[in-house]
Amino acid sequence: MELGTQKPNNGDAWNGFEWVSPDKYEEQRLRGLLFNNTPLPPLQAVPGAALRDIDMAAVEARVLAHMLADPEHVVQALLATVIGEDVTRGGLLETPQRAVKAWQHWTSGYRLNPADVLKVFEDGAEGCDEMVVVRDIPVYSHCEHHLAPIFGTATIGYLPDKRIVGLSKLVRLADVFARRLQVQERMTNQIAEALMEHLKPLGCGVVINARHMCMESRGVQCAGTSTITSALRGVFKDDPRVRSEFLELARETRRV
Repeated sequence: MELGTQKPNNGDAWNGFEWVSPDKYEEQRLRGLLFNNTPLPPLQAVPGAALRDIDMAAVEARVLAHMLADPEHVVQALLATVIGEDVTRGGLLETPQRAVKAWQHWTSGYRLNPADVLKVFEDGAEGCDEMVVVRDIPVYSHCEHHLAPIFGTATIGYLPDKRIVGLSKLVRLADVFARRLQVQERMTNQIAEALMEHLKPLGCGVVINARHMCMESRGVQCAGTSTITSALRGVFKDDPRVRSEFLELARETRRV
């Protein structure tokens, strides 16, 4: 599909991503929107018969392949078509590159394996029969529904069974699942399940207290609210005394 191609029935033009009205196409062209590093050309109408011969599935497949190959261009198109910004102005020239790099960091958890993070020790675990708890672990994530930030703290505790894990590894474990597109409920359970699977303690508990910008900055816009989720496994769930002790320690965390 040639850039700038117009439908004969309503005049909508193809900008490389979608059909848009002629006015919007011209606005995007004047703003300097690029597709595959190519400026948008002037509008060009095609006969109805020629348009019917176009394989739209093939066109969409090529567009998707291009988007995956050049994520910086996707950011530029987002700035121009959704936000309506002038992508040629100085402050935005390097934004696509910065945004791609930032999202690679924010979603680095997909490339991490909990088994590689949780280095387990038997040396030092002798006589360790009380729970180990790390509190106020920073959590930074993004909501999978709106890509809005989630931030807060986590408390992770476990009761050793002849094996312990480096304290910093609990922080790293939280990071593995936080640096993904998430919902808080799933993230809380994923941390607990990974700890049970790889450390095999008598039990563990995870409590996350976080704020959600998808709720505070849009929608109901309820600023300052926090959400608390918990996941209890083993004796942390089955033994009321252990459960009570852990949750009491978790409640003493600082407010987000």
